[in-house]
Amino acid sequence: MSTVIVNQTITADGYAAGIDQTEERPFGQDGGDGWGDRLHAWMFDQGDENRAEADQMAGARAHIMGRNMFGPVRGEWDRDWNGWWGDNPPFHAPVFVLSHHAREPQLMEGGTIYHFVTDGIESALAQAREAAGDGEISIQGGADTINQYLAAGLVDELRLHILGEEGVRTCTLTDLVPEGTEAAREADRRIALLKGDGRMPGAVEAAIRLSERPPSRPTVLDTPWGELSIGQREWVEALGAADPAAPHNDARAEIWEALLDILVAILSTRTGESEAVRHGRWSAEGWGDAGWRDAGWDDDAPRRGFDDEEEFDAYGLSGGRADADAIRRSLTADTDLPTVFDTVWPLLDPAAIVRSLWTFPALLLRCAPWLTAEQAALLQRSPSGPWTVSDFPLLDAALQRAGDPERDRRRHTEAARAAADRAVMDEVIHDLIATDDSDLKTMSILRGQDLRAALDTYTGPAASSTDLLAGPFAHIIVDEAQELTPAEWAMITRRVPSRSLTVVGDRAQARRGFPESWTERLAEVGSPGATVATLSVNYRTPVAVMEQAEPVIRAVLPDANVPTSIRDNGIPVRHAPATDRDRIFRAWLDAHPEGTACVIGDDAFAGMPRVRSLSAAEAKGLEFDLVLLVEPGPRHGGTTPDRAAAIEAAVDRYVAMTRTTGELVILDPTEC
Repeated sequence: MSTVIVNQTITADGYAAGIDQTEERPFGQDGGDGWGDRLHAWMFDQGDENRAEADQMAGARAHIMGRNMFGPVRGEWDRDWNGWWGDNPPFHAPVFVLSHHAREPQLMEGGTIYHFVTDGIESALAQAREAAGDGEISIQGGADTINQYLAAGLVDELRLHILGEEGVRTCTLTDLVPEGTEAAREADRRIALLKGDGRMPGAVEAAIRLSERPPSRPTVLDTPWGELSIGQREWVEALGAADPAAPHNDARAEIWEALLDILVAILSTRTGESEAVRHGRWSAEGWGDAGWRDAGWDDDAPRRGFDDEEEFDAYGLSGGRADADAIRRSLTADTDLPTVFDTVWPLLDPAAIVRSLWTFPALLLRCAPWLTAEQAALLQRSPSGPWTVSDFPLLDAALQRAGDPERDRRRHTEAARAAADRAVMDEVIHDLIATDDSDLKTMSILRGQDLRAALDTYTGPAASSTDLLAGPFAHIIVDEAQELTPAEWAMITRRVPSRSLTVVGDRAQARRGFPESWTERLAEVGSPGATVATLSVNYRTPVAVMEQAEPVIRAVLPDANVPTSIRDNGIPVRHAPATDRDRIFRAWLDAHPEGTACVIGDDAFAGMPRVRSLSAAEAKGLEFDLVLLVEPGPRHGGTTPDRAAAIEAAVDRYVAMTRTTGELVILDPTEC
């Protein structure tokens, strides 16, 4: 019997073509030439590497495509259009084109003949099977046609070619924060729930704002020019110079420079006089120029040992005006200004900000006023306590808002290293030019700025792994989205300001529970108006397994989307005592030289070749030919689990049962 195959190339965000298809651009606005050059580069530009796959695609004995793939002609066939591929199409076999309008078959060069089918996808497939015999049938596309055949369960093999476009990065939430690799799961469900609140990242913002306020009283500095008072007006002006979008630590340099500019302006001149004069260090009665002239001194006469060639300028004053650079140097090196600045706009450690919230309940209640005193106390922990996964949203918010405190240090270190490299290069160039004895003095070209720039390979400090994932991104694809808390959603949405998202998730697999709809959940996290497409067909899990798994999840989530399984392999779900575990999987291994099995829920089993041992949470997203699921034992004391625990247990059981693509055995630890 013929095999129905789909070979489809899609972008990393799930598109098979662009919008605005025209006769000149069959793939529409596809980011390339309109003919899918970038999308199908794997086939054409790297043809030798993918020759076997391309030959397999070309070897189909019959093809099916939608009318939109066949061409841009709509409605009745009122023009002589025979596809995008010219007089000799690449199919060299019958092609069945789905259409609402009848048309006579069109015979092309090279053996291609177009048949136009008006009575649906099943009819087209039946005709293709008759034409292909035992050969393969290729569903060419477009995307809507492929989806129709998939939904009807008529595809035997789906082969996706996913284009990793420039700028595409893959990661988990763990990769977004430096502390990710060391974190463990939050053991207390109550704490995890509080930290998962979508308002919690706002507590970090409130804590940082406490470190961004000008002093309420004037700041008085002793300078070489006398006392200098910095009032709230000067502080507000300096703080306002920072880019509002800049992280706190990155803004320090801008604010510091603005503050120096303000103070230099004050000290340099006031109504045309030297600021040093106005502060009394050199008064008109003593050292000022007017004082010298009033005393009858000749301008050319020596002045207390300082003549014209040795003008007294200890503090950078020249001609009655302070030298700006000298004042800046003095304010930086000779006053308490840097210390004062550090108290007004301190360098912040993002992790320390979050840790302070968990160690000072008064601060937490001030920054998160929706918490009760009991909840704030529950969140407190030792300052040296380890981070948990539930801390990620706050750590990420702190890193994005405060900025990396080591970034400036790395920048200065790299810049110094680059300057040293340039100095060495200058010496080499100097030696090459000095020893060049050619008539044309060829080495002198090394003095040219263009060549010097080409030789300078410094491109700035290398970005850290978290910097590369900080965004912003044009689009983000989120998998297993049902597990994200509102706070974790904030980690994603802050990286995609456009809110352009592709979200993949199953409410039935949400361990924390998922009572609302996807539309409601996405609206809550800042992405209203989402278009939801529901998976209705399960191609992977056998029918017998789904019949037993569906009631498990429906018991706690009655409106869960449970897709209908269409695979009936004839193998029933078995039940056995847990003591039969080894006998069952060893018999299966003997009967199946290939394939993998998994024991789920048995901590005592360490695993072995081709047989893994996992928890239900660890098994999520994986597939096995045989699954042995160990039922949980009775609860101690016969207690009834709370609602959250009941949902988590049901989800774990549902997920574990549906990990098999072949056979499921449920092991009861209470049976012998």
